[in-house]
Amino acid sequence: RSINAHTNAIFAAAFTPQGSALATSGADSFIKLWNSENGVLMSSLSMLAESINFISFSDDNQMMITGGTSQTAIVWSIGYQWSTIQ
Repeated sequence: RSINAHTNAIFAAAFTPQGSALATSGADSFIKLWNSENGVLMSSLSMLAESINFISFSDDNQMMITGGTSQTAIVWSIGYQWSTIQ
């Protein structure tokens, strides 16, 4: 199955540990979270001007870590609403 997900190159993709969602990111500075069963976009996060080239999920599926061209890792809390952990 093919999905038009990003406006530029995709640099990273990762499934949640349970396989229920897929996160993608790339040169367009967006992180997108997809339902892996039906391909529906569940969430889209803008990282402004940063390209994201690394995504990983915690084993309990409660956090996502991303890294990009700013050489900074961001830990996201996954829940009702995305938030960064400082």
